[in-house]
Amino acid sequence: MKYNFAKLDLSDNFIYLIEPSAFMNISFNFVDLGKNQLSEINSNMFVNVSINSVNLEQNQLKSLEDASLSSLFLTVNFNFGKNKIKFISNRLFLGEISKAEVIYLNNNFLSNLTFLSTNQFESLNELDVSFNLIEYVFLSDLNGLKSLKKLNVANNRLKYIDQNILTSSLLTSINLTNISCWIGNNFSQQLDTVDLSWNRLDNFSITEIYENLNHLYLRNSLNEFESSFNFSLLPNLKTLDLSDNFIDSEKIININQAKDLRKLYLSNMRI
Repeated sequence: MKYNFAKLDLSDNFIYLIEPSAFMNISFNFVDLGKNQLSEINSNMFVNVSINSVNLEQNQLKSLEDASLSSLFLTVNFNFGKNKIKFISNRLFLGEISKAEVIYLNNNFLSNLTFLSTNQFESLNELDVSFNLIEYVFLSDLNGLKSLKKLNVANNRLKYIDQNILTSSLLTSINLTNISCWIGNNFSQQLDTVDLSWNRLDNFSITEIYENLNHLYLRNSLNEFESSFNFSLLPNLKTLDLSDNFIDSEKIININQAKDLRKLYLSNMRI
């Protein structure tokens, strides 16, 4: 007999070990194991269990090894944020293709994204690897992500990101806050949200029409003399953050054409 539960909350305890098959023959919509002391995940923990979403945030995980998630290949949402993860295998599901759509890996110690280079995350829609130690993001790292829509690589140590990623027709949201590498001016026409805050964007300007762009964040990023905005090229913009910048007012062009603009942030700046 299989039991069905909407939620199991085991968060904020001192759990350091889950016995093999502890959840056998149980189905959960959400399992919360956050804020515990788990130092490893292995396939024996979740034998014959169905979990739609699992939270493992704020544990003591240092790696995700081969086959460690093989019993969770049907799980849709994973949160591994705020651990100590340095290594992730590219064979987490032992040959199975994961059904994961959302993965949070923020606030860890990852230095690369090679674990994404296989097709094990074919269904992944949203990836957050912000606040890690990543220096390079190559197109080959993301080739296996056939469904990726939202990418957050903010607050890493990026020295390089492949420009083909920024122009990918798949992406609808990208966060590149505080990455300290050259970004350029060309982005996918499909993007709904772009965050380039806390960078140093030389010669940044909007030169093409971005009809799908609704939210643009450029806090503390722009060069006073070289940046320009032509709002006629952003016909559907709803949110614009230019706070903490110095912008020549003559280079803000056609602001009266921003007819859908709902939120405009101009705090701590000179225009």
